[in-house]
Amino acid sequence: MIEFSNAKRNSIRMRPERYHADDLRRLLQQRKIATMDELKEALGSAADVTVFRKLAGLGYHTSYSHRGRYYTLDELAHFDTLGLWSFRQVFFSRFGTLVATLEELVRAAEAGYDVTEAEAVVQVGTKDALVLLVREGRLTREKVAGRFIYLSTDVPTRRAQLKARAVYDAKAGALGLGAGLRVVPDELKAAIV
Repeated sequence: MIEFSNAKRNSIRMRPERYHADDLRRLLQQRKIATMDELKEALGSAADVTVFRKLAGLGYHTSYSHRGRYYTLDELAHFDTLGLWSFRQVFFSRFGTLVATLEELVRAAEAGYDVTEAEAVVQVGTKDALVLLVREGRLTREKVAGRFIYLSTDVPTRRAQLKARAVYDAKAGALGLGAGLRVVPDELKAAIV
């Protein structure tokens, strides 16, 4: 067993901080988003783990698009009512990953989503993630009017979503908004009326 003298022990504890989270904050406040390589350069570290440790203290989000390549700070992301935010065609979600985002969006959707509708909302491909959610039992899907509709696993919610889907699909042409109208912001509801 290695024993250190009191002086040695104190020098180990008192080592000055070499990397500063403020360097990351300054970069992200200037650019809004950055890649891991850009964050490592700003911090002066070659280690991903050091960057993650400093980001954790600041509160951050990873993009669900671009394979999670981009990072931003909580304070910079201006999420909409669906919990989504984009900057320069890089997409972030309050819920984290694309899979977690789709799970939350489908559960909250008034009439569920088909793949095309989900992709229109999140602006990236969704088929594989939706199929994974069904396979894991986190969502269900039913064939309605020749296409799969992804729905909540909660039985009363799923029934309500299917009823809403029938109404929206029947009236979609009259509304001019396409099939599968889902919960929309109040401004759009007002415009429809």
